[in-house]
Amino acid sequence: CLDLSPDLTLRSHEAGLPTVRADMRQLPFRDWAFDAVTMLFSSFGYFESDDDHQATLSDIARVLTPGGAVFLDLMDRDTVRDHLVPQGVDTHGEMMIEVERSMTDDLRRVEKSIRILRPDGPVRTWHESVRLFTGDEIKTLAQGAGLTIAGVWGDYDGHPHVGGQTRRLVLLRKPR
Repeated sequence: CLDLSPDLTLRSHEAGLPTVRADMRQLPFRDWAFDAVTMLFSSFGYFESDDDHQATLSDIARVLTPGGAVFLDLMDRDTVRDHLVPQGVDTHGEMMIEVERSMTDDLRRVEKSIRILRPDGPVRTWHESVRLFTGDEIKTLAQGAGLTIAGVWGDYDGHPHVGGQTRRLVLLRKPR
């Protein structure tokens, strides 16, 4: 596992997973270190600049063996637009989680504000902003990193991607 967050890195270690704390734009691994890389739960797209997204894919390509693959789990822009739930409240025991979601006017990002309220502790809040890529934008980023699209699906059962209805799961491959 790799994460920049000290809290999430610690949680991962506590779960018994080998974890490295690092920035995904500059991976602390040697060239050709991995046969595969996975980026799950929309973990690709958090940077403001597409140059940073390009740097991420380029460094992933560097650490992939020839023929290696990267799997991206992305939100589909049309699906988010058509099915966005603007607000939600969930409870876990005495803890309450409030979430507010919106899209930017240009439909390029989904914004999410999270607030956790606990009766015995301080309120915890944070904001997430994730880039929503079109298929063409992913193809351009992949090509810039020397990768090609090897497959696109709509879910983990292998059903086809359908804009406005499913996620966008993308398999990119490094040439042999």
